[in-house]
Amino acid sequence: MKIRELVLSALGLATVYILTVCIAIPVAGYGYINVGDAAIYVFSFFVPPHFAFLLAGIGSALADLSLGYSHYFIFSLIIKGTMGFVVSKLIKKYYPRQSIITYLVGSSIVLIGYFFAGWILYGTLASGLLTLVPNLVQVVVSSVLSYVIFKMILKDKDSKTIK
Repeated sequence: MKIRELVLSALGLATVYILTVCIAIPVAGYGYINVGDAAIYVFSFFVPPHFAFLLAGIGSALADLSLGYSHYFIFSLIIKGTMGFVVSKLIKKYYPRQSIITYLVGSSIVLIGYFFAGWILYGTLASGLLTLVPNLVQVVVSSVLSYVIFKMILKDKDSKTIK
């Protein structure tokens, strides 16, 4: 384990948590919209998949606890953790730079995961379907934000030292 990866993972976990908690727009009965996914996309580029799982899952799950959505804790841990792991794996193995594929796959994990979480938590298919629109807004805004941040990082000539 490299110290740099550990430090970036801790920073990523804190950033996911902060972006999730500070920009949380409640959705009547079904959680909240946030931009924590943007941090997951960005930090998944710089850390190995297992660290991306931890920073994404733990950061998001802790935010759920802090905001009073403890019933989403395990779902966020698994869904966002899986998102971080898969996005990091895709970047490391197939797409050395941010790619539309990484955004589509990561967003699909969130949409499908929270669809099933809503269905399980509230007991009806309709409840799962009602999670799709706010989560679609969340993944689109987070994807655009992370793309902009990522482009700024790549333009910085010193960014190569981060990797």
